Amino acid sequence: MQKIAVVTDFDGTLMEQNVGGVLMEGLDVLDEPQVPLASRLFREKKVGSLAWIEAAYPMLAGRQEQVDKLIESVHLRDGARDFIDFCQQKDVSVTVGIS
Repeated sequence: MQKIAVVTDFDGTLMEQNVGGVLMEGLDVLDEPQVPLASRLFREKKVGSLAWIEAAYPMLAGRQEQVDKLIESVHLRDGARDFIDFCQQKDVSVTVGIS
């Protein structure tokens, strides 16, 4: 029997919201000068997503309590937990990617 696997996205797929966007907007990370520059370069395909991540995510350092508070406002999409549980029961591996 052939084994199957599921590959899914996180933001807007398993989650109702774009979690990264909620964090970046809620903590004013998008206002930091290097972030709009990295965003523009990414949109222009001059850099990859890693450059944007390296510009934006360090702004979350030392802000765990604020991050945790914002995370309380995001929710799994209806059926996501059931889907993951079903896959686990059927021994179907699930890989969650980010885009």
